[in-house]
Amino acid sequence: MGFHRFFSAVLDGRPVAQYGDGLQTRDFTFVADAALATATAAVRGTPGGVYNIGGGSRVSLREVFDMIGRVSGRPVQIDLQPPQKGDMRDTYADTSRARADMGFAPSVGLEEGLREMFAWMEAIRK
Repeated sequence: MGFHRFFSAVLDGRPVAQYGDGLQTRDFTFVADAALATATAAVRGTPGGVYNIGGGSRVSLREVFDMIGRVSGRPVQIDLQPPQKGDMRDTYADTSRARADMGFAPSVGLEEGLREMFAWMEAIRK
């Protein structure tokens, strides 16, 4: 959802809200990797097992905005906002159990996934 909002703003020439200093990190997962991991868990996972699925790296919001600028070829205007209450500073998925039980490894990196999403969003707007 966040990436859709970010790209929509960039395509419309609107600023993107940045809550806090932009150094908070997340482990983003491309939807195809998440879907494959879910299907694989149904077949190869341990019954009742719980698996973390992630993209394999922590990336700051500032880095995300830099990637969006590169991918879109457009400037990302930032609207600085105060930090949101209750927002986690950093998240990171420990995928070691998914890797051991199911052979999970993300196959689409963040910038590649953003490139695919931007191309799709541009195409549906035409």
